[in-house]
Amino acid sequence: MPSFTSNSKSGFLLITVTAALFCFLVYSLLVNAKVIKPAHGQSDRQKNIIKAERYLYSPKYFPAVIVGSSLSARMEDEFFPGWLYNLSFHGGSPYTGMEFIKKKPKLPRLLLVEINIIEGEVDRSLLNIFSPPLLPAWRQFLPVLRDQYKPSGVLTDAVIGLRAKTVKEKRAQGRDEKIFSENLNLFYRLNMQEPEYEKIANRISQLEEYCGHFSAQGVKIIFFEMPVDIKIRQARRPAWVREKIIEKFGAENLLQPSSDRSYITTDSLHLVYKSAEEFAAVISAYAGAQGIPPGAGDK
Repeated sequence: MPSFTSNSKSGFLLITVTAALFCFLVYSLLVNAKVIKPAHGQSDRQKNIIKAERYLYSPKYFPAVIVGSSLSARMEDEFFPGWLYNLSFHGGSPYTGMEFIKKKPKLPRLLLVEINIIEGEVDRSLLNIFSPPLLPAWRQFLPVLRDQYKPSGVLTDAVIGLRAKTVKEKRAQGRDEKIFSENLNLFYRLNMQEPEYEKIANRISQLEEYCGHFSAQGVKIIFFEMPVDIKIRQARRPAWVREKIIEKFGAENLLQPSSDRSYITTDSLHLVYKSAEEFAAVISAYAGAQGIPPGAGDK
């Protein structure tokens, strides 16, 4: 009797493992054949992981890359030409994006660095996901192992896609004026406080180190400000940061929002869909004017 039970368990285990391997193989083939559409992620964390995966594991070369915070992350991938990649992370800083760029064998020719939120830290927990020597190598050659192809995420995206807003609806979407007003008052008070001079100075020195590293390898560095509400832009902290960036890197290397264009934010900091799309067009045109040829990302 014990022998029969043992054999039954072994047989069941073998069938289970075989079935799992078969399902994995079929799913992997569907992913490689591009039948399975990659997920975009639901939480900010998932979106950040997937954004890093797409950059690190893409066979394409991106001659222009944006690094920044959640402000820049509002600019969707579809807003940009194929040769420009937005490596800005939700809740992050430009330093995290620059650390990921270091991991690529070929550096971009143009690096666009957001300066709105430069006090942030490198997101080590995100970087560590791509640090173990074995797993990233497997993900490189087996896309099915990446977060963007997790069945749960793919299924969730498919369900949400059935009721997702169209581009036309997104462009027409406004903002909640009550939420906007409350956040404007809050962020204005915060930005009118005396800046953390030492911390910001340290971050600018850190930026200088990154720029030195990339510039020495032929990368052109351009800084830019994401459009925010005019009250925030003219507040004490942003004005001081802008002054120091210009002092250190030169006004000619800072792209600032045009004063004759009106951008709308949801909370005084983050752009609504239409405004994010409009500023992405400004960045793309600027990058193109720096000698980045259209179609370069397809080579």
